[in-house]
Amino acid sequence: MKAIVFPLTALAITAGALILVRQPTQPRVATTMGNPAALRQAYERWKIETREAGGDTQFVLSLAWSKGLSKVYTQANGEAHFDLSARRVTMDVTGLEADEPLDVWLVENRPGDGRTVIVEEGDRLVSLARVTPAQGELHLDAELPSDAMTDFDLDLVVISEAGGTPSEGGMLYGTPDLFQRLYNRDLRIARGDRDARLSGLLLGAPFQGGSFTLPPDIDPPVDDGDILIDLVSVGEDLFFNGTFSGNGRTCGTCHPAQNNLTIEPEFIATVANSDPLFIAENRPNHPFPDLVFELNGGRRFENPVLMRQHGLIVENLDGFGALATRFTMRGVPHVFAQTISIVRPPNSLNPPADRTGWSGDGAPNNGALRDFATGAVTQHFTKSLNRQQNVDFVLPTQGELTAMEAFQRSLGRQAELNLSTLALRDSNAIEGQALFQNNAVARCNICHFNAGANGNPNIFGPSPGNRNFNTGVEFFPINHPDGSGEPRPADGGFGTNPQGNFTSLVPNLGNPTRPDGGFGDGSFNTPSLVELADTMPAFHNNITNIAAGLGNTPDLPDTVEGAVEFYTRSEFTQAGNGAIVLNGEQIADIGKFLRVINALENRRSASDFAARAKASLSSGSFDDHRVNRLLSLAILDCTDGIEVLEEVGIHHLARQRFHQARQKLESAMTGPTNKRIEKIDQAQEKLTQARADMEVIP
Repeated sequence: MKAIVFPLTALAITAGALILVRQPTQPRVATTMGNPAALRQAYERWKIETREAGGDTQFVLSLAWSKGLSKVYTQANGEAHFDLSARRVTMDVTGLEADEPLDVWLVENRPGDGRTVIVEEGDRLVSLARVTPAQGELHLDAELPSDAMTDFDLDLVVISEAGGTPSEGGMLYGTPDLFQRLYNRDLRIARGDRDARLSGLLLGAPFQGGSFTLPPDIDPPVDDGDILIDLVSVGEDLFFNGTFSGNGRTCGTCHPAQNNLTIEPEFIATVANSDPLFIAENRPNHPFPDLVFELNGGRRFENPVLMRQHGLIVENLDGFGALATRFTMRGVPHVFAQTISIVRPPNSLNPPADRTGWSGDGAPNNGALRDFATGAVTQHFTKSLNRQQNVDFVLPTQGELTAMEAFQRSLGRQAELNLSTLALRDSNAIEGQALFQNNAVARCNICHFNAGANGNPNIFGPSPGNRNFNTGVEFFPINHPDGSGEPRPADGGFGTNPQGNFTSLVPNLGNPTRPDGGFGDGSFNTPSLVELADTMPAFHNNITNIAAGLGNTPDLPDTVEGAVEFYTRSEFTQAGNGAIVLNGEQIADIGKFLRVINALENRRSASDFAARAKASLSSGSFDDHRVNRLLSLAILDCTDGIEVLEEVGIHHLARQRFHQARQKLESAMTGPTNKRIEKIDQAQEKLTQARADMEVIP
């Protein structure tokens, strides 16, 4: 896409305001890219499901090693089940390397200046039990201590080495996510605590006078969505401006708003050489020489060649114990539609709690989206390869993690398409849609049900979630080297052990379908395809860009059609999959189908940003800079809609409508307020017409 650069200035709310409900005297800061209304819809759906599952008194936290928190490395993982009505907690952990005694702790992170998510002096600690594992497994059934059943807010469950504190010997961590914390606050408000703050889980909340009482049948008050506006706005500020006392990078460094929250070589070429994205490149008076690629003796922070040529970023997914050899090179996934795209499959290996990243296990701790920022700061924001907390970076607070999770969950679409009722107008796109849904021919709809990120419920059962598959994509750079001469170690995908128990670090040499030395089972999780045309290159290793970055003819076209073509290649069958046979015309038709649904999403998103800009203008008192940021985002979506269709010459009339809408939105950035609103209305009309040009509206 063509980038339109616009500033994302820091917001007026500070991170410290996250711990408390906003005070009436504090000004409300509205969001731009984040959408609190969309987050509200997702939360309401989650709340219904949680109530049906007994979530008022029961909840589960996943337990795992944390890249940012753990002092002791382990491959063990498990779950902690809390039953507040019975006042009990049970834990099951497998994969422990030794049968030495372990301590189990409940932790409340205390808010305050300079405090972070790690366990620090002044945090409240409740000792739950000391347990000795047997044959690498830990099982615990314990009563919740009385000092945890009063005003104690649970932020962390920690399993540590016996005899120390969680800060000294923490191994496994678990933490509630955004929706659990919101729901817990709502329950407190419903029980009369009108000033309840958003924090951890109040373990004593269901108890009144020592006996268990069900909450009221009515929905708890939710401040008319105000808390979500605050959360999303602060999370947006942190995402694009928060450096966490590191090397200058932010989440927005690799997920820029003006480039669909991802980066690729074309966009990277427009970034100034002084940008923190290029912090591994040598430059005069470099502030952090330990990060420089040529100077660190093979301990790679980044590889500038592969970044600039192929958009690849270094990831130490198996920890930081061997920086010269244990790393992977991955592209940057966009972060749209995560609430509906990272749902963990039922009965799958736990953790991860969410399917994040390219392999489904991208987040540290219990693998939840909430903790992705903890790993990102440790991995990408550090000033040196020592990655020492409070020296090379400062980890986020619980409140900051909550806000960034809220922002990310608010991005993009919040509902899946329904391909069985979607009626397109272009004949080739219609053919592509039929092929996409044909499970005997193209088989796309098996893994990308309704073109999303989840499996087909007719094949995998109800609520199948985001699933992992070995498509053979890692064989492609082996069979088609990029010619750069730079190392690209085999990416093992999900987990660390090819035998499937994920409890050891055995390279994948004996597996006949994965004889490449990678660490993992070779599988990668399924991304949504609705946004694919906007976020190329395709796949976790950007294989459609392998030769394109060197100016050569690519082995696969760096297009949507190239991504589809991969599934007809030998690498797909080399991984043990049945062959998919598609001719050039069929590949082109599927590509056109994917482009049209991407353009329809561009239209929806542009219309949403424009509507929010109009609402702000109509409010009587508005931030003109924010209005123009919203209009800029709508303009970007119009541009994307034009480009994804124009590349294959379809929907000429819809492209004209996008162009006309873009012109109206550009005109709406200046002038009298009433005229600006009029221009937005005219743009909305053109966007409605663009949709009708592509889709038969019921």
